[in-house]
Amino acid sequence: MAHCRASSDFIIVGARSKLFVFNASQEFNRALDLEELTKDVSTYSKGNCPSSADKQASLSKSSRAQCFFQVLGLAFSPSGSLCCVVTSAKLAYVFECRNNWTQHPASPIRLPKAPTAVAFDNDEKHIIVADRAGNVNRYEMEKKEYAEGTKWQDINGEEHDIPLDPLLGHISIIFDMCLTEDGKFILTGDRDEKLRIARYPQTYIIEHFCLGHSSYVKSIQTVGNLVFTSGGDSTIRVWDLVSGETLATSDRLDESSVRYIRAFKSSQENSVTISVVFEKSGTVKSLNYDASSKTFGNFSSQQITEEGTISDLAYTPDGKLFFLTSSAVGSISESGKFSPLTVPETFAESLKQAADPIEKLEKVVQFNNMEEYLERKEQRIRKRKHDGSDNEEVAEKSS
Repeated sequence: MAHCRASSDFIIVGARSKLFVFNASQEFNRALDLEELTKDVSTYSKGNCPSSADKQASLSKSSRAQCFFQVLGLAFSPSGSLCCVVTSAKLAYVFECRNNWTQHPASPIRLPKAPTAVAFDNDEKHIIVADRAGNVNRYEMEKKEYAEGTKWQDINGEEHDIPLDPLLGHISIIFDMCLTEDGKFILTGDRDEKLRIARYPQTYIIEHFCLGHSSYVKSIQTVGNLVFTSGGDSTIRVWDLVSGETLATSDRLDESSVRYIRAFKSSQENSVTISVVFEKSGTVKSLNYDASSKTFGNFSSQQITEEGTISDLAYTPDGKLFFLTSSAVGSISESGKFSPLTVPETFAESLKQAADPIEKLEKVVQFNNMEEYLERKEQRIRKRKHDGSDNEEVAEKSS
């Protein structure tokens, strides 16, 4: 999986183990090798990786993505002065963008589970990370000393030797997570078709469960009090942040599932521009949402790449849209064509090696699971009988 994000100062691409940085004038600035930085951390997770090259080659794509070092998420802080990169090594790296991309004193931050999404809160004192276990935790951006043996509990009561503040938990994997522009609410979308809106940081107060999607929620965007979601059912739903009600639902946009949506407040009053990319597709589709009439319009479609797919897309604060394909990063020129940026030699190879860590996004639903249930029940009965007989033997010997 490769990712891109944009701020007023930089465009960044995370692919495989590297972070590629471009400046505002779209010139290549630097490449940071995160795997090299990780070698200095003695307690990072390498996963269950076989040692031999032959066994590694036989792994599935998702297993390889979990085994080999991968960038799994990127985020700029609200001011654009900080950048966080979360990785498959269960480490979050924080960089000071305007200080020659040096590491923040708190970096790297260890994570208990493989991350799926990351964000900064508005005071930029914490990073917030969602993970594959369905948990969202908050981590302080300040180095502190703790007594040896100190443990912290996550939302499920599981203990970790990592300083964390548990915020909330889902019963399924969280695919996307973000904070609203004012920082007062945290939004999470999961495999079970739900959008959850909770207060931040009082996340035990759940404002709304927004139901309506017929498949997983993969991507969330907010513009003011409007929330846009999409995912497996390839529709865009618009929600009212305050009431939790559905304001509008688009028609199905494509046969393929939506990979990401990005929303931008356009210059026209009450209008939001939404750009959409799909799984295993080189096409971007755009549409406008009119908040006054609660309708979608101005649909358009453009082929960005014919030989590959679009991995990600990102708006700059002034509305310039960048695309990350399987071979390049760039924007749409004035002539309406995709214009790639000049990249270093290692860029293409990093994109080639980037892999999606989760192959099957849809949840597995088993309707005829009675046989499986009865088998598990029989196993529990046999285990209880076995444990009981062992206890009787111990009692006889002791008497």
